Amino acid sequence: MSEQAVEIQIADEVEKKNMSGATEEQVEGATLLPNDIETNKQSAKVSGTSVVKQDSTSESESAKALDRFGYKRAKTGGTAGIPAPPFYKRRVGNFYVCHERRYEDKDTELLCMVGPCWPMIFVTSGLIIIIPILVCVFVIPEIESQSTYVIVLVFAILALLATTTSYFLIACSNPGIQPIIKDKPGENWTWNPNAESFRPTGVIYEPESGTLINKVDHFCPWTGTVIAENNMGRFVAFNTCVCSLLGFNILIVIGTYMLDW
Repeated sequence: MSEQAVEIQIADEVEKKNMSGATEEQVEGATLLPNDIETNKQSAKVSGTSVVKQDSTSESESAKALDRFGYKRAKTGGTAGIPAPPFYKRRVGNFYVCHERRYEDKDTELLCMVGPCWPMIFVTSGLIIIIPILVCVFVIPEIESQSTYVIVLVFAILALLATTTSYFLIACSNPGIQPIIKDKPGENWTWNPNAESFRPTGVIYEPESGTLINKVDHFCPWTGTVIAENNMGRFVAFNTCVCSLLGFNILIVIGTYMLDW
């Protein structure tokens, strides 16, 4: 073997050893050794985990800070033994929240909720609907005049829609629950041990619902909820509608069978 061939063989063996001992990998255009690559992967994994944990922690703390409706369930009052409905998301005292909206700069808005006596919603709405439907099916068709028939039927349907709409606006709305406040905001605020919160003048603890509510009028079992500041106008509108609906149906019966409409 010539001297030149020996030198080429030695060079090949050295090159093979260098390649086996120092294999290089390309990562995003940079040349890294295997040990460096493994170290970077572990660092990225750890840092990514910490970022995820930090983000989730900050989100949970933010949600907890903005949600000040964490009332406990009240075990007093006549509605304490009523079971929870199957369609609610969470409980606020003895209320059942079905839909809410959270904000970053103000308190959670309780958009749809039912009261402690929620089964009465089905009872009352059934009573409201069944009588006008019976009148529309069995009495109004007896009216002989075609124009009178159309007018009476349209007014009967509109009166029924107005009554049921005003009813559900009462039964499924927030009556005016005050958020829980642990730090005393002013001199006119007093501590309520039942709600474990400070309350201003005009806000009282309602035992059936187990919450602090502004300007409570009464607890209405027919709507299943508390009548207070936020739904008082709707309650007045409902009473007006239901009385008008009842009177209108009585008038239809009298006009059909006694006045020969």
